[in-house]
Amino acid sequence: MNVSLWRAPGLVVIAALALATAAAILMLLVWRQSDLKAGIREDAVWATYQLDRETMRLASELDRLVAGMEGASLESMGLRFDILYSRVKPIEAGYYPESFAACQRCQDLATLIAEDIRAMVPWFDAVAAGEVPDTAAVTAMAASVEALAVHTGELAVRANTERQVTLSNDRTDTIRLYGVLAAAVVILAAALVANIVILFRQVRAIRESELSLRAATQDATRAAAEAEKANRAKSEFLSSMSHELRTPLNAILGFAQLLEGNRREPPTDRQRTALRHIIKAGEHLLSLIGDVLDLAKIESGRVVLTLDAVEVRPLVTDAVAFARSIPAATSLQIVDATAGLPLAEVTADATRARQALLNLLSNAVKYNRPGGVVRISAERCGDQLRLSVTDTGPGIPAEVADQLFQPFARLGQENGTIEGTGIGLAITRKLVEQMGGAIGYVSSDGEGSTFWIDLPVAAEAPVTSLAARTTAAAATAAAPSADGDPAGAAAATRDGHVLYVEDNRSNIALMKAIIEEVAGLRLSSAETPENGLALARSLLPDLIILDINLPGMSGFDVLAALKAEPATAAIPVVALSADATALSIERGLEAGFVTYMTKPVRIGDVKRMLATVGLGRLARAS
Repeated sequence: MNVSLWRAPGLVVIAALALATAAAILMLLVWRQSDLKAGIREDAVWATYQLDRETMRLASELDRLVAGMEGASLESMGLRFDILYSRVKPIEAGYYPESFAACQRCQDLATLIAEDIRAMVPWFDAVAAGEVPDTAAVTAMAASVEALAVHTGELAVRANTERQVTLSNDRTDTIRLYGVLAAAVVILAAALVANIVILFRQVRAIRESELSLRAATQDATRAAAEAEKANRAKSEFLSSMSHELRTPLNAILGFAQLLEGNRREPPTDRQRTALRHIIKAGEHLLSLIGDVLDLAKIESGRVVLTLDAVEVRPLVTDAVAFARSIPAATSLQIVDATAGLPLAEVTADATRARQALLNLLSNAVKYNRPGGVVRISAERCGDQLRLSVTDTGPGIPAEVADQLFQPFARLGQENGTIEGTGIGLAITRKLVEQMGGAIGYVSSDGEGSTFWIDLPVAAEAPVTSLAARTTAAAATAAAPSADGDPAGAAAATRDGHVLYVEDNRSNIALMKAIIEEVAGLRLSSAETPENGLALARSLLPDLIILDINLPGMSGFDVLAALKAEPATAAIPVVALSADATALSIERGLEAGFVTYMTKPVRIGDVKRMLATVGLGRLARAS
């Protein structure tokens, strides 16, 4: 860049020389144009002179013919008229009219002369045809030509006078032009000097800016590196926090579920009520953890959305079923106004679209009045499909409406009896906007509210929607076998041996208690990856349940080691981890885990997993 800057003065000099050359060429062209005009005027004056001379010659020839002088003849007279006639065109349609446009008398004389000469044409044509005019006719024609000579003489004099005036004016204009050109040269020189000064200042400023930009770039690079480092630290913190919070919750919820469903020593009614409070509080805390992690991921831009053509009907059906399962919905009327209506597919992430719709329905149920109504409807709005959820609750006061989509804003319900975190709508709004949609609402204080989400309608194409693929996969998994039982049901009666690799003893105790409820299963456990691999090689269990966050080796490393040995490569391995991020789940499934379960685990999910892999006589029945 510095080399280019130092070349700039040379470029200015070259530009100045080019400009001076252009100015010189322009002056030469102006001079040549002026000279050309002067030549044209000279030719015009010469044309008037020739016209006058030929008129005089014709008049002389006619006089000789009238006097009967020797050598005078009609042929000579005709030749002279032909020459005179040829002089008419230059003063009519050539350069004459333009050269003396300022002299109106010259124009009038030229027109009059042309008309007089053309009036003589029939007479001279008759003579040329052989007709012999008498003396009177020749005398009359001689008089006409004498009169014409007066006009041609006057035109020649006036043309010459006009030429002298024009030459005088041209000289004056030339002097003035030279003055203007001299002033232009002076101005050009001053401008050139000023431009050179400005250029050098700009060169200096650019060099200083280059140094500043280089420093700013270095600062930006450092800031970007620090931001990336902070983002990685945040991701690690979120993952760690998720793991540290979900791990104790796994034991709390797991043992509470075991105690509540204990058939050998059933809890008393009082104990059952306490256990239900524990489970409810644990699930609320789990939901809070999930919402906080979701919000953090969305705000950091780390949410990966898979946009696809999604069928809306299954989303609405699932959402309505969920809303009706909420305890607070028992006294409400939940109306699905979309039932029986065709619903267009939308372009969205199926999981996140379901989450957004569930958030709206959950709020409509929670913030409603006893005996109220929750109504879900759909309508096409241009290239968007609008899903609306209407409630008959107290509505949203206008004074707090601006806080509606702010995280952790409860809008005056902080001390109320309705549980919530105040971040559901914030998450919903961000998710919908990232899917190319929008969210809005209308509310009447004391009458209720209507919230809606707009999602872009999917382009019509012969593709299978995500919901359709999911439904097809589920149908295939549940398809009956040849004997009429679901696929794998025959294998579900097989006894088996399960190896659980987990470093947390509470989680091992919980899994042991769950396995004990499934007849025909026994459990072995290892607290370190190394012990887990050794037991897998020696015991060759039917199933391995593997934690991801293990000391020394990760669950992915253990899985790779198992797959690398022929003796253990075919053993199904299930991941059970407190890392519930979507990326970790996707990575686990791609790595080869049969399924990826997250903590806190539900007893029913474990039993269904065991039935899926065909272990335990009571797993399927449970």
